[in-house]
Amino acid sequence: MKVALIQINSNEVIEDNFNKFLDFLKLSKDKSVDLIIFPENTFYIGSMKKNREIAILLAKNYWDKIVLAIKEIDIDVILGGIPFLEDNNLKPYNRFFYINKNGKVEQFYDKIHLFKLDNSDSISNEPSFVKAGERVVVFQKEEFTFGFSICYDLRFPELYRELINKKADVLLIPAAFTYKTGLLHWEPLLRARAIENQAYVLAPNQVGFHGKEGRFGHSYGMTSFVTPKGKITSLDTKNENILIVDIDKEKIKEFREFLPALENRVL
Repeated sequence: MKVALIQINSNEVIEDNFNKFLDFLKLSKDKSVDLIIFPENTFYIGSMKKNREIAILLAKNYWDKIVLAIKEIDIDVILGGIPFLEDNNLKPYNRFFYINKNGKVEQFYDKIHLFKLDNSDSISNEPSFVKAGERVVVFQKEEFTFGFSICYDLRFPELYRELINKKADVLLIPAAFTYKTGLLHWEPLLRARAIENQAYVLAPNQVGFHGKEGRFGHSYGMTSFVTPKGKITSLDTKNENILIVDIDKEKIKEFREFLPALENRVL
C-alpha cells in the first residue's frame, strides 16, 4: 500500500487551511497513492478557547466540501484530529476520521490522552477545551489493521500495546508535536513504539510557526515513517511537504517470525 503523509503548517484561518488541504489532495493524487494521512489540527490552529465555535463552523460550512473533495480525488483520506461536537456537548472531541474514497466515514477515534500542563484555562490545558475519548480503536483495511492514536497519545505505551492486542500492525500517529519537545522526544518515541510493537508507524506532523510570530505555537515537523525494525525516514523541521511511503504486510509477518518478541511476552 502506498501512503502519503502530509506535513502542513496550519493557522487560525480555516479557509486558508482548507485551500491547503485541497492542494495537498491534488499533489498526493499525482503520486498515485492509496491513502492520504493529514496531521492533527489540519483545519485550525489558534486559540483553544474557540474550539467549540470551530467545531460548529467546520461541521456547518466545510464538512460537505471536505467529503466532496475526497470523492473527487477517489482516494481514502485520514483527517488526523479535528474538533468535532457531538450531541450538543459543551466541549468537542478531538476526532480522527478515516474517510473512504466514496466520502463515507468508515471509522473514527477520539483522542484519549489530553495534554494538561497546569490547572489554568491556558492553551496548555487541553481538557479545559476538549472532551476525552474512551475507545481504543483499530480498523481493518485491505490486509492491514490500523491502530488509531493522536499526538500526545504517543507518550503512553500502554495504549499501543492494547492496539497490538487488537491485532494492529500499522500504528497511526498524526500530530501537532511542538518543536521544543520534538527535538528531545519525537524520534525516540516513534522508534520505540515501532520497535516494541513490531509494527509500522506513520506519523504526519504539523510544521513551523502558527500565527503571527508563533502566537499559537511552533510545531516540529519531521513527519516520519518507521519500519517494524525501527528504521526511520523523516522530512525536515521547516517546510510543508509530502512523505511517500510503502507498507508491506509480508515484511511485518517476516520480522515478527524472525524475532517473535510479541509471542514471547509474559505479561
